[in-house]
Amino acid sequence: MSSQPSQNTFDFIIVGAGTAGCLLANRLSADSHNRVLLIEAGPKDKSPLINVPIGFALLYDHKKLNWRLQSEPEPNLNNRRIKQPRGKVLGGSSAINGMMYVRGQQEDYDHWAELGNDGWSYKEVLPYFLKSEKQLRNSDSIHTDSLHNSAFHSNVGEWPVSDVRFRPELADKFVKAAVESGLNRNPDINGEKQSGIDYTQLSQANGQRYSSARAFLHDALKRPNLRVITEAQVQRIDFDNDRAVGVELFCKGTTKSFQAKKEVILSAGALHSPQLLMLSGVGDQQTLSGHKIKTIKHMPAVGKNLQEHLGINVIYECQKGQSMVEEFKPHRLVGHMVKYLTKKESLLNFNGALVSGFFNTNGDDHERPNCQVVFSPAAADDSDPDNKAKILPGITAMAYPLRPDARGSISLRSASADDSPVIRHGFLETERDKRELIDAVRRIRTIFTQPALQASVQKEIFPGVEQQTDEQILEYIREHALGCYHPAGSCRMGKGDDSVVDERLRVHGLKGLRVVDASIMPTLVSGNTNAPVTMIAEKAATMILEDSA
Repeated sequence: MSSQPSQNTFDFIIVGAGTAGCLLANRLSADSHNRVLLIEAGPKDKSPLINVPIGFALLYDHKKLNWRLQSEPEPNLNNRRIKQPRGKVLGGSSAINGMMYVRGQQEDYDHWAELGNDGWSYKEVLPYFLKSEKQLRNSDSIHTDSLHNSAFHSNVGEWPVSDVRFRPELADKFVKAAVESGLNRNPDINGEKQSGIDYTQLSQANGQRYSSARAFLHDALKRPNLRVITEAQVQRIDFDNDRAVGVELFCKGTTKSFQAKKEVILSAGALHSPQLLMLSGVGDQQTLSGHKIKTIKHMPAVGKNLQEHLGINVIYECQKGQSMVEEFKPHRLVGHMVKYLTKKESLLNFNGALVSGFFNTNGDDHERPNCQVVFSPAAADDSDPDNKAKILPGITAMAYPLRPDARGSISLRSASADDSPVIRHGFLETERDKRELIDAVRRIRTIFTQPALQASVQKEIFPGVEQQTDEQILEYIREHALGCYHPAGSCRMGKGDDSVVDERLRVHGLKGLRVVDASIMPTLVSGNTNAPVTMIAEKAATMILEDSA
């Protein structure tokens, strides 16, 4: 008579139910022979703020659904701490972000392969983008150009991708002004080429957010071989010599242990995955001993190579009555609510950044884009260190260089998982990083001065017309630049001592342990990170199932 498996024993344990973790839980549990445990530090995704797109504004600093992390004082940003909102809920950051679906450039992935990561060229990762995508253009959206027959898109996956539904006149005018300034209109920045500008695509369907939990996890929860534990903080990974054999977590006042027969998979994100590795004894030996943590594997690369996009806002005041501030007046807001409930097209669809464009800061848009601009028909001064944003009657274009030189780190604050990691970005340490941001401000100013916007804008609020020299613009950047919430690279994929995982995302020198999230990126992708992380998880699921067969 065969013994029954322990209730605390699983084939796979996934730590973190964010973008990657939810997809992994679906794919691995699709085989009924695999018992899968998914662990999330936050609660279930029941808040109505998650499904209604405009709810992102209240999730940005939500005390329960957001980790509310911030960096250490950044020396080159006037010692300001840079905010790092991270989702702490089923769906992770895909449940609180701006929902932008941007894959990056083909060259990003080809570069990963050139660095020695076999299987990660654009041609090889494209099928994994396609596997999860459910392209809704022409069926759920108002755009007329079809993407269904494109070699770059698919409509067979579970993750809906659709066009922006809320298209106020100012957004149209910004796109037209960008074209007048020399940018081409590109209806598919995720297709053959990225350069150009248009309304962005979003991870939405029928006007509602589709987080990774909603797309991949909710239906899978019906499977008896998948268990999900929420509001549970993993304290460490347990090892038997060089093999990961389980995790220890704290849940509802009790410490519990769970065993993994095949693998432990870290999907806690670029800020928490390296922290958890170090708490478990995988990291720089000298640093670990300073926190009285036993070293399982001396690996100084853990937590290094942190990368993040640094963005700067250019804000213009609107002519009276044209800003989105007017739309929040009670009588108009009621109308938007009715329209959203009946047509799912109104202000409530607003995701923060309706338009996305890609250009080269040197002015030659025939060259590979090195900067992204996103447009919002709203404005706020959110540089206040206490997270108190001041709403302004204006419109905003934010630009961020796509492939910065800046490299930062994640390190331990203490030996407790309850303490946040120490985050250092190292922003603006090179002349190239400074130059690209300064030139980006000048390029955006050029867009705002085009004929299409002249009847709508009054004056430049930030940086302000008096800020004209490189030195003046750079000082504005130091005082007002923001992180773009795209942390990556802190558990770098590669072959050398400067890497943490191999091309199959297995932690070097250890067995039964992988990392699957944005932390494995050798270099930051040229754009938002949500879609690339979904691809990474899709590819990882295939490799995990192959290796466990």
